[in-house]
Amino acid sequence: MQNITLITAIAGLVFGFVGAVLGVMNTWREINRDRVRVRVVPVLLIFESGEDAFGIEVTNLSYFPVTIKEVGFAVRGHDERFTFPASEIRGCQLPQRMEPRTSFIARLPVFTADHPKWSFIDRAYADTACGKRFTGMSRAVRQKLMQGRLARK
Repeated sequence: MQNITLITAIAGLVFGFVGAVLGVMNTWREINRDRVRVRVVPVLLIFESGEDAFGIEVTNLSYFPVTIKEVGFAVRGHDERFTFPASEIRGCQLPQRMEPRTSFIARLPVFTADHPKWSFIDRAYADTACGKRFTGMSRAVRQKLMQGRLARK
């Protein structure tokens, strides 16, 4: 009889602990579910003609629609931004309403790398209509930036 009581106590302890952990995990997921989450990755686009251009890939990781109103690059060490008029961006039309789990690539003008601010960019960004800014950087663009900085020296 004492063995059954001990087994019942151990089972209660284990299942109680598992239930508490699952409760905390579900609470955390619900809190994250209501947050705006956007991934921003600058990409290097290479066309069949051998010409390359830059783009900014924006992915809505939220569980609800998000509107992206501006994309561009942040300039290192300043509050200044390197943006493009909506008429010069290809592949999307800003502002862009994104459904959950969708993405787009804003293809930037070909002359982007020739701009004087280009060698000072730090990361890509995307601004939402709700006033949040999301940033990101990629290895390919970072290497291209380093090549450009070395060539200008």
